[in-house]
Amino acid sequence: MAISRQPPPRAARRRIFVRGIVQGVGFRPFVYRLARSLELAGVVRNEPGGVAIEVAGAEAELEAFLARLAAEAPPLARIEALESEELAAATELLQEFTIEASTPGAEHTTAVPPDIGVCAACLAEMANPADRRYRYPFINCTDCGPRFTVITGLPYDRAATTLRGFALCADCDAEYRDPATRRFHAEPIACPRCGPRLSFRLGAGCNTHLSGEEALAAGLAVLEAGGILAVKGVGGFHLACLAGSEEAVARLRERKGRKAKPFAVMMASLEVVRRYARVSGDAGAPAVTAGGGAAVRALCRSCLERFGGGSCPFFAALRPIAVTVAHRLPQPQERLPPGSCSPASNFRVGSDPLFGRNRRRQRAVPGSTRVAASSASAAATAVDPRSHRQDGS
Repeated sequence: MAISRQPPPRAARRRIFVRGIVQGVGFRPFVYRLARSLELAGVVRNEPGGVAIEVAGAEAELEAFLARLAAEAPPLARIEALESEELAAATELLQEFTIEASTPGAEHTTAVPPDIGVCAACLAEMANPADRRYRYPFINCTDCGPRFTVITGLPYDRAATTLRGFALCADCDAEYRDPATRRFHAEPIACPRCGPRLSFRLGAGCNTHLSGEEALAAGLAVLEAGGILAVKGVGGFHLACLAGSEEAVARLRERKGRKAKPFAVMMASLEVVRRYARVSGDAGAPAVTAGGGAAVRALCRSCLERFGGGSCPFFAALRPIAVTVAHRLPQPQERLPPGSCSPASNFRVGSDPLFGRNRRRQRAVPGSTRVAASSASAAATAVDPRSHRQDGS
């Protein structure tokens, strides 16, 4: 009796180049997991123009790989072009799939992702006393955290960020290398043992210097005393004061040269916001959100006056002329006590770029004598949003 034998699946090999926002958004780990799930071999690496992939295996699996590459890309990725070419079969087949070191080059045309609002998973870790990143303000993963304001060059790797001076501890290094974790090849990965830490400096000469939880407590004390706090975090410096203090808000307007233009109100959570207003997005109203997951909600003055039987206690001080006010949730570096709220303004005077360096902040606004700065993982550059220029001065 003759036995019918199926021919072996046709082996193929392709080179794929992906352009768009594909660096700093977990794209290489996604490619790695996808290729491994389809039992494909090859390599993926960042290049100045995007992400390069060389992949080999059965033709059917390669076609599935291409289809899923675009359809299942990470939510923060934006694929603008996907180029694929078939390669001649190699004399020695690739045996596994790996992430290679990035390839430097002169053409720096890759789209740089924005800073990304902290994700729910990181917030849960930050609130868990048993987690090693409990209350750690610089927590991040491939789904969230600083990107644009920590990048110093391309391709996007840790060595091309302001985190390059922080050597990973054994635990962070293990997470960075483990495909099963959210921090697999997360370039800004950090923890209390090996990453940046909070610091507090007081006075024009910054003679008082505290760190860690003491720094946080000192910063909160400045706010509670009606002072203005310069907070250095994702995106550079911003200025904050108590929203309920008309005197502090007036002083902030004077320092900023902003007589009537509204400040955003930073509150600890949407639950706190709802104590004062109906949030857009509730009751069928369209939500207004900022890119990168940091929510901004439009609050209508008429809603403020209707909600809870009275007007917002800090509305007049924050926006005395216009009829809406914006709200944003704090990043981990901007931790607020439960129930608190604060106006938050980018540290910019007039049309100057946003400030990212301590010395520039001190020169530009000498009256801002109380400073809380979260060290090193914050922006290393001043960012000009008009041109997305990075100015290291």
